[in-house]
Amino acid sequence: MDDARQVFISFGGGGKEKTMTSHYAVKAKACSNIAVVKYWGKRDEKLAIPANPSVSLTLDALRTTTEVSFEKELKRDEITIDGLKIPHDSPTYIRVSGFLDRVRLLSGKHVHAKVVSENNFPKSSGLASSASGFAALALAASKAAGLDLARKELSILARLGSGSACRSVFDGWVEWVAGRENASRSSYARRIAPAEMLKVHDVIAVINSGEKKTSSRKGMLISRKTSPLFWSRARAARTDAVLAKKAIRSGNFEELGMIAEKECALMHAVMLSSAPPLRYLDPKTLLLCDSIVRAREEDGLPAYFTIDAGANVHVLTLPQFSKRVHRLIRGLNVAESIIESGPGPEAEVISEGGNNA
Repeated sequence: MDDARQVFISFGGGGKEKTMTSHYAVKAKACSNIAVVKYWGKRDEKLAIPANPSVSLTLDALRTTTEVSFEKELKRDEITIDGLKIPHDSPTYIRVSGFLDRVRLLSGKHVHAKVVSENNFPKSSGLASSASGFAALALAASKAAGLDLARKELSILARLGSGSACRSVFDGWVEWVAGRENASRSSYARRIAPAEMLKVHDVIAVINSGEKKTSSRKGMLISRKTSPLFWSRARAARTDAVLAKKAIRSGNFEELGMIAEKECALMHAVMLSSAPPLRYLDPKTLLLCDSIVRAREEDGLPAYFTIDAGANVHVLTLPQFSKRVHRLIRGLNVAESIIESGPGPEAEVISEGGNNA
């Protein structure tokens, strides 16, 4: 049985199907997220079951807006991202169109779609644009296809497009439950605490806004196949996820920050021990990280770094110290730009309608 159909049947009637009409457009918005317990690699590639659970905070400053309409007149899907029409033979087109095939299978409506997506931050640079992108696409496409999925079901669908997208379906502090191999419904995201339970501000140093040479998707596969540290890190992350949830719920920012830095180091150790080594970091990245640790130890600045698959650094701090962190980054002259973000909302529909049939 196809995995998308398996997912839909396992919903147990939670998704309510509605009639899809031609030219019915739905526009949705989703935010990116930053993981304090990292996702790097899958246990089940086909169903995107992760090797370990992860914990993240949804970010309001990094957003993707996506509009989807299924139109009977189209001969193939039309996909435009950040103003550029994506060629139908490109990896991005194949990935997005393949995800739309899942939505078509779930809805039983086999009509091509027009997709227009816009990011307000650099994509493919290590800022989790695929998380916000596929969360927004999952919501807009499922609604446009006549499906009304509950949040858990939407997170399962988004996961099949990009693993971390399942976390961007929710607001606040979010856990991605790892689940079991060959059991798609067992792996999903859920909100574990409102953002107010532990108020954290993210000051992002954009050190390199260009597209990275090795995508996260490809890099994870390389690491799983070649890194001798892959599974030991995954086991450590399972313990760290439990500790991170405890720190969030008790409001212990120092404990959460130390977990975030440890997790960051472990993930990049896996990357560097892969064959070939995955070198996402930049000398400026390391300079900033060292400066954050020094400012914390010598000046008492409550700030901790974490880095995804890229050179850009997320500095997590308490809201009242964000300006101080901003000044530190600016003073080092290491960043192309600095983005400040508070907690973000759940994925939401902005508009729907436009039935011209």
